[in-house]
Amino acid sequence: MKTESIQRFATLALLLLCRPAAQADTIAAAYQAGTTGLAPDPAGLDWIPGVPSLEPENFASEGLSPDGITGFNAWRMLDNSAAGGQFLTWTKNLTNEEHAKAFANGWNLKGRLRVSDPVAANAGGNSVVLLYGNNAQGPVGTAKRFILFLDLNAAGTLVATLAGGPTVPLTGVDPALYHLHEFEFNPTSKTVVYLVDGVSKASGYAGTGTTFDGIQWGTGSSGGKGDGYWNAVTFTIRDAPAAPTLVSSPAGGAFDIGSSITLTGSFSGVVASYEWSKDSFLIPNATGPTLTIPFAQAGDAGNYVLTALNGSGFTESEPAIVTIKPDITPPTVTGLSASIFASRLRVHFSEPLNETLAGAPENYVVSGGRTVTGVNRVNDFTWDVGLNLPPVAGTSYTLTVSGVKDLAANPLTTVSISATAASGFPVMANLIAAFHGGSAQSHPLDGVTWKDLSGNENHALSPGVEGTRALSRPQLVAAGLNGRDTFSFARGNRQFLSIDGPISTGFAGSEFTFFIVAKQIAVPAAGYFPNLLRHRSSFSAAHWGAYLFAGSASTSNVPSMVVSSRSSSGSEVPCFVTPAAFGTWGIFTGQVNGGFSESSGRIEDHAPAGVNVVTGSAAGEMYFDPTPVSTAIGRSPNGTGTVDSFDGEMAEMLIYAGALTAEEQNAIQFYLRSRYFAVVQPSLAILQTPAGDVEVTFSGVLQHSLDLGSWTTLNVSSPWRVPAAARLPEEFFRSVIP
Repeated sequence: MKTESIQRFATLALLLLCRPAAQADTIAAAYQAGTTGLAPDPAGLDWIPGVPSLEPENFASEGLSPDGITGFNAWRMLDNSAAGGQFLTWTKNLTNEEHAKAFANGWNLKGRLRVSDPVAANAGGNSVVLLYGNNAQGPVGTAKRFILFLDLNAAGTLVATLAGGPTVPLTGVDPALYHLHEFEFNPTSKTVVYLVDGVSKASGYAGTGTTFDGIQWGTGSSGGKGDGYWNAVTFTIRDAPAAPTLVSSPAGGAFDIGSSITLTGSFSGVVASYEWSKDSFLIPNATGPTLTIPFAQAGDAGNYVLTALNGSGFTESEPAIVTIKPDITPPTVTGLSASIFASRLRVHFSEPLNETLAGAPENYVVSGGRTVTGVNRVNDFTWDVGLNLPPVAGTSYTLTVSGVKDLAANPLTTVSISATAASGFPVMANLIAAFHGGSAQSHPLDGVTWKDLSGNENHALSPGVEGTRALSRPQLVAAGLNGRDTFSFARGNRQFLSIDGPISTGFAGSEFTFFIVAKQIAVPAAGYFPNLLRHRSSFSAAHWGAYLFAGSASTSNVPSMVVSSRSSSGSEVPCFVTPAAFGTWGIFTGQVNGGFSESSGRIEDHAPAGVNVVTGSAAGEMYFDPTPVSTAIGRSPNGTGTVDSFDGEMAEMLIYAGALTAEEQNAIQFYLRSRYFAVVQPSLAILQTPAGDVEVTFSGVLQHSLDLGSWTTLNVSSPWRVPAAARLPEEFFRSVIP
């Protein structure tokens, strides 16, 4: 065995603390009412009572020996109160050592009980409760409560609700009889299987947030009513399993510079965690059975070992010997874009470069009278060439690169490449970001993404689901909306697009307006808030943006869109725009104004029955921090689950710096309406042909404007064809009825 790193020994020492002294499962908490004699008072068995302070006459905590004709003794816990925030419970706390052992080895929580309904038709009470909370014992961020609520619905069916998880109707499970409800925690997946009388009813339950210490049973809902008859509660901590057994070791090999390397191993038995090491040193954040090196470099050569750990110890794979072939391929330029906001050209290379040479301004020459003011590294493949004057929208620029070498000193052949600064979007001077289906580009590492057509070169990210699902970007849907390509976001894959705030200029400020053409596939479930757009700053993870939700009292329980920002105290200042017609395409518009101002929103849906427009606004003291962090399309930037993930398709998004005037907003909505829905406004229709020409059909007098400020009358007949060189929306048109 190779010499272990100091980090490995530290991790192993913590895990070995979980090994039980005796080779047997440990009952850490129990209450047994039995079937003979008297049901014992839980207080005499070291259970701590939770006593309601309001309406005590409507609560009952009492022993029943026996409970009717069931043959079981029971301890009854009744909540028949209308008072909120009252809890009639029994709790037993656990030690930190017990929590750590349960997290590492696994645990089982059982409750044998029957459930009654204290009042007729008390559906949805969710009061009878059994739960375990690990009080943050285990790795940082793993604090969870695993909560089972039991209740009778209006039809008298027993219903199990796993807080933060599924709701399961227990059809065929007679609530008048005693049943064994059980949570079995898997230390490998960190999830629970829920069983009733030994039959699995739900799996993959990951618990819910907020710390709690120990085991609790009784009536624990803050608002519901319930009546539980408890015969037994048992919390068992599993014995430490045997160390994992190696099944297969990762395979090494000889790889080219720039190739993608995937190393995978497997083990049987309980695996609490994985570690990867290279040449005896741990690799940070490599915690799954598969290790991927997306772009191999010379420094990636070495011996890679996968280690599986649990509370009993660890098992190592055989080393995978990775060698990297000598790099004899010179670098190339793979792409260029021009930003009219950041005053730069962004150039992409095929591989990492010698940073001294790549960062030398004298190795870059730009056409169009621009002077190179500096060169900055963005990532291994991308460099920004700063310019003394920003590119002009619609103008082409040529960059000549020479004197650059890769890390193996292979020289780049002098090359010239051209890019055209973005144009063709409304109110170009204020545009920060622009995406639509025609902007699909192949990402240099992992496939399809959206490319920001405004020239900021923002690409997509997606965390996938670590350990179970590969990284995933939104998928291109050919001709997804009236012949134009769209992108599909899958909630389960947590797909989203990310704009890097610090790199992409334009997001610092206090006023923003955005337009989104999208379709949410269905009305979101309660507690699910799919984000269309969410900007994050150093002040708040939800600085401003828009999301969809199923509705609340604030929207008369109608499914809605919310445009929101943050107050100086960090609370949300929401503008509800309702109703949102889910399942159909629409234009979602939002605007947030800094200072003591308002957020406003507009939905224009295009259902088959016709166009429906709804608006809304809300005033409040809004806070804007000048330090942007990131902006996410389709998910909250700091989200870790699927609650805030968009589930549907998106055709286009435009983000503007500034609070646009009503006329500017109308012009942009007009552009989107004509681009995607063909039917525009009475007496004026504007369509783009496949060749890019614009055909204007109108009645009355036709006027056009370059800047929306001044209008010129055109003496032309309807329809009128505008060549692609003067394509929409560089020119806007309106019809004036005499």
